[in-house]
Amino acid sequence: MILSRPFLLRCVPLTAALAVLVAWSARAEWWSYPKVGMVQVANTEGDELATRVDKSHRLPKDYVPQQLAELSAEVIRTRTKIRVKRELLDPLRHLNKAARRDGIDLSVISGYRSFERQTEVYKSWLRREGGDVDATDKYSARPGHSEHQLGTVVDFSTSEIKDGIGPQFNRTRAATWLAENAGQFGFRLSYPKGRERETGYLHEGWHWRYWGDAQAGKGK
Repeated sequence: MILSRPFLLRCVPLTAALAVLVAWSARAEWWSYPKVGMVQVANTEGDELATRVDKSHRLPKDYVPQQLAELSAEVIRTRTKIRVKRELLDPLRHLNKAARRDGIDLSVISGYRSFERQTEVYKSWLRREGGDVDATDKYSARPGHSEHQLGTVVDFSTSEIKDGIGPQFNRTRAATWLAENAGQFGFRLSYPKGRERETGYLHEGWHWRYWGDAQAGKGK
């Protein structure tokens, strides 16, 4: 039987409960998910931009963000139909214009993903890894644990790599420009290099989440 975290906290002294959690954390690798009973449901009732989604916090299967809007070429170049929360449109437009002034080409190749779509994505990567869950968990979020379901995340690419995705993006001029400028437009890199133990994922220079002006400069 898997005991939930609340159950543990009610039935054993606080110090003992913390010892259990600390012991688990010490054994777990940086890409590991907590035990099922330790995963919390993300709070979607407050500020949607601040909703925490990671390996310890999952979104409900039926969660769909409000006011999704489709990206257009007037905002930024895309290769497929991509939706994001409407409040990202102006920041993305201004970011893209600034990049173009600096001679940087940007495109967006992924935005909002439903729980069902993330299920397909995760299974696809799992197949590519030959069923190796540990390898897949290093870079692909399980359904419910993806920030893409919030509608506040975009995966950038560039013509420098033919609008592709993957580690090659990290070596582009576009990636360098984003690292230096995206925070001015309210975006923050979710998975920085060297912070894998904190984020639970390998470095992704293309995965940027919109936090708004108040949060833009934090967590760099």
